[in-house]
Amino acid sequence: MSAKMANHFRLGSLLCRIEAEAASGWSKILADVNGTPLFQAGEEVVADLVIRFEERPDLPIRGADELRVEETEDGFLLESDPLNIRLENGPNQNSATLEVKQPSMAEEQLGFHFWLVTNRMLMLMDRMRLHCAAVEVDGLVALFCGRRGSGKSTLSVSLAQAGATILAEDHVILKQEQGEFFVSGCTSRVRVTAKTEEGLLNGRLSSAAVDVGGVPKKDFPAEQFFKSAPYIDRKPDLLFLSRVGERFAVNELSKKNALLGLMAVTGEMLRFSNGRDYESFVDSLSEFVGAVPTYSLELSPDLTQLPLLAEWLKGVR
Repeated sequence: MSAKMANHFRLGSLLCRIEAEAASGWSKILADVNGTPLFQAGEEVVADLVIRFEERPDLPIRGADELRVEETEDGFLLESDPLNIRLENGPNQNSATLEVKQPSMAEEQLGFHFWLVTNRMLMLMDRMRLHCAAVEVDGLVALFCGRRGSGKSTLSVSLAQAGATILAEDHVILKQEQGEFFVSGCTSRVRVTAKTEEGLLNGRLSSAAVDVGGVPKKDFPAEQFFKSAPYIDRKPDLLFLSRVGERFAVNELSKKNALLGLMAVTGEMLRFSNGRDYESFVDSLSEFVGAVPTYSLELSPDLTQLPLLAEWLKGVR
């Protein structure tokens, strides 16, 4: 694939340009792993990050199941068993060479390593992927963080029905810039269970269910029914650690417990090369948690109680 025909995809507000041979399929794998569609962009569009793919079976494989990060003269080298990323930091644009050392590896395994290495690369660019839904309600941007099954997609749909704008239903990119934090959604699509589809969407989805971590879900573009604004940086106002319990409840959450909860959810998507690496991760999340009010959110399995959350949020103002 020539540079003129290169594909693009987004990591939140970060516009990425992928340059690879059309036959390789690497661009599609990387986009699929990050849950965002590929698209074409005109030559006048300047990407924030250019990713070039090279198949390098000649490079050595150390055999240790770990991620190594090494500072170089012009950036960083991130190395895992099947692939490397050489990140070069420029004043206006970053570039990365993704060296695939084991191109014959199963796509699922390569996708897993793409996920780990790109997540770590984001940290070197003052960004971090968070396992959070995000909505804008009456000018307030609220983040809802939690593991799979914590109700992020369901509460996103419920709040959108009450007039909120969906920024993300599962992942956001957190960016730190000049001492301030911003979040942006990673995709415009929403995935819901049969219970949420029936209870909130009246069974209106025509798409077939697909397996998502062992749970059948249907996928649809958020803008099909609701207001949606992914890929745009917004300043976060509220942070919730959510879970499904027995009844609806919102309580203030100490900064310590908010940090521990966010570390547990976000750390699952990262690997660290040493103690300093981990300390940097903790320090970044600690700064973020200190910058926003933090709450615990318990959701009832009874979907008819979901409007209580919209009422609570409207009362914050």
